Amino acid sequence: GIAGAEKASAAEWNMLLGYGKDNYHTQIAQQFAANVNRRTNGEMLIRTYPNNSLVPAHEIFDAVSRNTYPLGERLMTALGGESAIFEIDTIPFLVQNFDHARKLHEAALPEIHNALRARGLIYLYTVPWPPQGLYSIRPINTIDDLRGLRFYAYDDVTARLSELVGALPSSASQLGGSIFDGQQIEVLFSSSVTGAEYAYWNSVDYWYNYRAWIPKNIVFVNAEAWMSINPALQRIILEEAEKAEKQGWAKAMVVDVTARNTLAENGMRVIDPSGPVRDELEVVGRIIADEWLLRVGVGGAAALASYQRLR
Repeated sequence: GIAGAEKASAAEWNMLLGYGKDNYHTQIAQQFAANVNRRTNGEMLIRTYPNNSLVPAHEIFDAVSRNTYPLGERLMTALGGESAIFEIDTIPFLVQNFDHARKLHEAALPEIHNALRARGLIYLYTVPWPPQGLYSIRPINTIDDLRGLRFYAYDDVTARLSELVGALPSSASQLGGSIFDGQQIEVLFSSSVTGAEYAYWNSVDYWYNYRAWIPKNIVFVNAEAWMSINPALQRIILEEAEKAEKQGWAKAMVVDVTARNTLAENGMRVIDPSGPVRDELEVVGRIIADEWLLRVGVGGAAALASYQRLR
């Protein structure tokens, strides 16, 4: 019958996710997929694959760009090699809170769309991480205290930041609780949520809540896969993507507070820093912003200027 024929032509999409099933980014993505599946009455089936289970995180962007898989999520700043616009949300001290982060996102979005389109991709939604603070195995009272420490660099911006403060940029194959064991890493910028998820209090005593930047995960779909489904399905996906984005931004604010409390309850020194280190880090942030402007081109520079007007 007709129903059977429709069923056979259902679009089945695998969605590549880089974080574990307990992470709120993954939960938002799974909710998004479930909502699309429900609303399309079996015409569309999105299956989620958390924790890099189909493809390692650093290959997700290419896999979706080549249409090996139609749908994926990636930490946006990790795509800086594709286009400098993807690094806009890790320029240190450009944003101080979620309201700023939202305005920066809106200012950069047209350029983000362009950069994705250049790789055959279409933007669906973003979800922020909480603001980034500094985890350290020892107290950091002046910027010189960072000198010579092994500093976890997860993208070009954090590598540059570590160089500018005299630390030693180090990478780690993955961000787990063991990252500090054997002192392969001594300091890292990350959110309250990461520390709570990986129980960093077992290895580290200090978290300085610098609110240095608010990075985001970005979800995108292959343009060819997108064009292969009908406009009614596209509309449902876009509506659910918009909902996922709203939920994700709200969730990030909630988990930030909960996770900060979790760090403190487990004996970590959660410090709201002021004074010289912060001031010196802001100077470093301005150097990084100036260097970024040289790389990003006219569109990115216009996005930054537009944000500074909005703020």
